[in-house]
Amino acid sequence: MNLKRKNEIPVDVYIPFVETLFRDGVTLSIGILAQTFLIGLVWWKNGDPRYLVVAIAMVLVGIFRMRNFQKYNNLPSPTTWEEAHKRENDYIFYGSLHGLTLGAFCLLGIYFARDDFAEIASVCLTLATATSIAGRNYGSPRMVTILTLALTWPISLGFLLRGDIYHVLLGLLSAPFLFAIRKFANTVRDVLFAAVSEEK
Repeated sequence: MNLKRKNEIPVDVYIPFVETLFRDGVTLSIGILAQTFLIGLVWWKNGDPRYLVVAIAMVLVGIFRMRNFQKYNNLPSPTTWEEAHKRENDYIFYGSLHGLTLGAFCLLGIYFARDDFAEIASVCLTLATATSIAGRNYGSPRMVTILTLALTWPISLGFLLRGDIYHVLLGLLSAPFLFAIRKFANTVRDVLFAAVSEEK
């Protein structure tokens, strides 16, 4: 079957792309544990209860996201566009919660808490997470966009709200960062799409 739906890629290519979203749950779980540990470490250092709330939220998001992974890994592969699209939407929902939680931590650390260690930790967390966005989520352009925005916008907003010219310039640098991640994800997707299409 090589049918297309709603001007998207062929269904027989779209389904494997969606399946890639649910692979390598071990790496994702390690990442979530590391993120939670870092947020908890910031809370332990400065005692701000807002970080404890974010850490608890990260634990809950991590549990629900990994349960969603396990759910679909225990099911047969999807056979229709509708079924694959439902799985992608579920992935995007929990991934968005994950991204929003990380974004909240970044905004808190850069603007509201004004703690040097928290600020450095939030930037490090963003950079470490951003490196995996394209590689893990190339199968879903929507997820790439949402995660990139969830990470870059809070940091940019925090810097812009600082008000001085140097932090404002740092905040404005999110635009090329967003473009670079999207471009890389699209390149990976296009290369794999071309390879799969040649095989078919």
